[in-house]
Amino acid sequence: MREDLRHFIDTSMNGEVTKYCLLGDGISSLTEEMNPTEESKHYINMSSDSNTIKSYQRKFEVDKEDCEDDDVQKWLDDMVDRLPTGASARTSFVRLRLKDSVAGGTGVYKAIKVPCTVSVSSSGGDGGDYVHNVATVTQCGDDIHGTFDISTCTFTEQD
Repeated sequence: MREDLRHFIDTSMNGEVTKYCLLGDGISSLTEEMNPTEESKHYINMSSDSNTIKSYQRKFEVDKEDCEDDDVQKWLDDMVDRLPTGASARTSFVRLRLKDSVAGGTGVYKAIKVPCTVSVSSSGGDGGDYVHNVATVTQCGDDIHGTFDISTCTFTEQD
């Protein structure tokens, strides 16, 4: 089920003390696009193109209803007010699957930490509905493999 795939975002925006928060309440859909960069060549000795995948760039949109006064909402509200650019728009997110628990570690899962930028897309919505804040999260570095402890919201890089 969808609830078994979790995304946590560092709401400190690479501050001195990392603060990973679950993207969940107020978000009804989150699909991570992998965005492969592909290169096709058609050599003279071939009847069809040859294809190579060169890289990936993870990207997703967060559309959060302002229905829960949680740390993610406070972070998004601050993003809407400040509209950060450059280094101020950089942070990281962690993705994990609950089926990938680590043996001997209660609440510890195999995870991937992804350096990213966050840009604000919009804020508003329909009359009679909650305010929606929309932000786009885009990978800006290599995946870092490790583990994530859900109880402490701590990522540990693999050796």
